Amino acid sequence: MKSIASIIVALLAFVLTTGCSAKKQFADIASNDDVTSVYISKTMLKMAGSVGGDLSDDINVKALIKDLDSIEILTCENASKVKKIAPAIEQRIAALKADVLMEANEDNENVIIYGTPDPQNENKISNLIIYTRESGELNLVVLSGTIDMAQVSSMISKERLQ
Repeated sequence: MKSIASIIVALLAFVLTTGCSAKKQFADIASNDDVTSVYISKTMLKMAGSVGGDLSDDINVKALIKDLDSIEILTCENASKVKKIAPAIEQRIAALKADVLMEANEDNENVIIYGTPDPQNENKISNLIIYTRESGELNLVVLSGTIDMAQVSSMISKERLQ
């Protein structure tokens, strides 16, 4: 569980140091007070991929981001706001027809990784969504683009081993 959190923190750190702030898929939710949002476009991802290294020995960032169209991150640490926006986020995820790839629960922390099947290729997904929720806090990371399931499977299996 802590390894999943460290991946999310590493992604956030990478994105915050190389990104720009705008809103896309979850713009209506991101515009709420007490919601922090970051949007990284395909152009910025290409630039980051050409200069950035890997976040760890286990995650090949360059391979992961080369086929991404965008990364969107939402964070909320206001308990009353989390109660209001969580249902909207969950409805949006359901509307994307995303499959649960992995779910982990520990104490009051819930982590769900979703994937939206790519209609053109059954071995790829078009969205990878990491949704974490714990008492009074919510994090959402949406990777949009063409993502190879072998990469996702490799990342998930490494997490289970730790």
